[in-house]
Amino acid sequence: MAKQRHTASLGKIVLTGASGRKYRFTAYSLGTKFRENSGVFVVTRRCRKADGRYGHLALYVGHSEDFSQPFEHLACVKRFRRRGANCICLQSDDSEKSRLEKEKDIVAAYHRLGKG
Repeated sequence: MAKQRHTASLGKIVLTGASGRKYRFTAYSLGTKFRENSGVFVVTRRCRKADGRYGHLALYVGHSEDFSQPFEHLACVKRFRRRGANCICLQSDDSEKSRLEKEKDIVAAYHRLGKG
């Protein structure tokens, strides 16, 4: 198996679920290739704020058993690209039950979000 290079992240973001629980994600450019890993993902639009820092507008939340599978083929990603989506934020989690609970909690806090 060929060794994969480590992909540089764009930083960290924290989303708060409806429960009040905070979830920390690592942000990457949309289209980044990842190693096989499972977890929760959030598609965002990253933009520079007036103070020069970057912010993220969460557009979609979902979960995946395998981050190495390209996200670009998902209908939601194509739809949100048209709305300016340029990042995907990941949080690793091997437990399917936990992934589903996190996804539901985050979607409940951000009613406008689609869910996967």
